[in-house]
This record gives sequence, structure tokens and C-alpha cells, in this order.
Amino acid sequence: MESNGGWINDEMGGNKLHAIVGGATSPTSAMSRLDWHLHQFSHTISQNQLTRHPKSSEARLYTFSPETKNALRKFRLGTSRAKDPQAVIYQIDKSTMEIKQVDETIYSNMQELSDELPDNSPRYVLLSYPLTMVRLF
Repeated sequence: MESNGGWINDEMGGNKLHAIVGGATSPTSAMSRLDWHLHQFSHTISQNQLTRHPKSSEARLYTFSPETKNALRKFRLGTSRAKDPQAVIYQIDKSTMEIKQVDETIYSNMQELSDELPDNSPRYVLLSYPLTMVRLF
């Protein structure tokens, strides 16, 4: 390995690693400083970033009503043996911040589905499609 203006060149593979610490005059000191900084960085992450506030997991931006959960479950179970793709459209109700089904329509034609989606308002499509497993042996 040789040092070249802040870069450390690996003669074996030609890979370059930029030394993030200044003032290194030899590859050994650059690598030892780099290792020290990486160790300090990983220690800081393990101490600070991985500890969560006790209430942080309780904050939710959007909610699902029990009716929506039942409709999702019904759609999942009802389409499990379908031979064609089926889709349902959902949206976020801005007043209640709840994810709701737009209507009770289950779309099996993807062209009809694309025609129903508005151009200027976000919608979420729940799609169920058949998956055929092929056995090779």
C-alpha cells in the first residue's frame, strides 16, 4: 500500500480509500487513524442512534379503523384463490388521517383500475395476483 495525497492505494486490487483524517504521512498512521475514527463512529451510533425514546414507537401518522382492517382481511382471504389479478383502491382521509377504502369495487381489469385513479391525488392500490409455482423435478 502507498499513500498518495490523502488516498491510500491498495497495490493488490487498485482500490482507493480516501483517508478522512488529515496529516497522515504514512499508510500505517492513516489506517490506524481511520480505524480509530471508524471505531469512534460505530461506538457513537451504538450509544446514541440505537436507543429509542420509550414513546417513539407509539406515534402513528395514519390509522386504520376496525372497518378498514376487516375489509383488508376480507380482500386478502377472498382473493387468495382468484385466477385473475384483483385490486382495491385506498386513500387517506385528510380530516381524520385514516386510511380508507375509496369504494367497495374490486377491480379485475387493470385498464379500468388505471382509469379510476386520479391524476392529482394520491391513491394506494392493494393488488392481489395469482402466483403459479413450477416444479422443476
